[in-house]
Amino acid sequence: MRFHPSSRARISALAATALVSACVVAPEPPPARVFSSAAFAPPPPPFRAEPERHETFEGTRPFEAGARLRFVSFSLSAREQLRLQRCGERCETAKLVRSWNKADFDKLPAQELVLDEPGDYYLWLRQELPNGEIGAVQATAATFEREAGILRFASGTVVFVAVDGSGMPVDRPDDPVRVGSEPVQDASSELRKLESPRILEKARHGLKQDLIVQIDPGERVEALLRETAPLPGEDLSRDPATVARRATAWEAYKAALGEIKRQLLEALRASGVDLKHDFDVSASLVVSVSTEAGLRALQAAPRVTVIYENHRVVPT
Repeated sequence: MRFHPSSRARISALAATALVSACVVAPEPPPARVFSSAAFAPPPPPFRAEPERHETFEGTRPFEAGARLRFVSFSLSAREQLRLQRCGERCETAKLVRSWNKADFDKLPAQELVLDEPGDYYLWLRQELPNGEIGAVQATAATFEREAGILRFASGTVVFVAVDGSGMPVDRPDDPVRVGSEPVQDASSELRKLESPRILEKARHGLKQDLIVQIDPGERVEALLRETAPLPGEDLSRDPATVARRATAWEAYKAALGEIKRQLLEALRASGVDLKHDFDVSASLVVSVSTEAGLRALQAAPRVTVIYENHRVVPT
């Protein structure tokens, strides 16, 4: 069953498997904390992956009216929409503040917004399936340096976020121009395809790691996925033939992507690389690696484009 996180109050007892996003609001601190050294500590990053359901990037603190948010993305798909929402009381309800689709970012990659109201905010990636169902793309990891950072989704979509005009990072390994579309490291480097050198260091010490692997499914599979995408404003209910054709393409896409993943895992199994979590309809996997040989095999796999640290927000 798919869900719609923009209405947090719709919780049905009959839908025990429904995915419900939680926006956590910290209680008011005791007076002693106000005068402690913690009051002078640097603020937490503005967003983090919601730790229970992994469906949203929740604000770690309330935003003030007038705060300026900047979003950059080069990888949003035609079926996805980035949404910023403001929590109501205890975040049991929420209202849409602004949304952006692929056409918006294609026209202007850097989208900016000045908040009119103070409060708790969260971001999520809305996805429309060929059969008309709507749901959230899993939020996998958030990496921040002060007020600027990268949000990663299970579909491979990457969004750069800056608060109060921190600006886009230049010549950084998490530059949004590169993350999610090109290998992070040069192909000739021992760190090729790795998000962080920590991955290699842990492998050399024999430490078990659960890694997020992004896969290039190839043009044929991507063409099938494009066939499933509705046109802007299209009413699928009026054309059963189009619905049927896109549903067929969707099933073909899932089957083709599943076969690519199966072949990849079969080739890597002898090197000690095991599957931990399959994101199903997205070109991503979580695999377990505990040796340098296994990591080298993963790096050498032709279909693998980027290898990310798990950051403990993806179920394994």
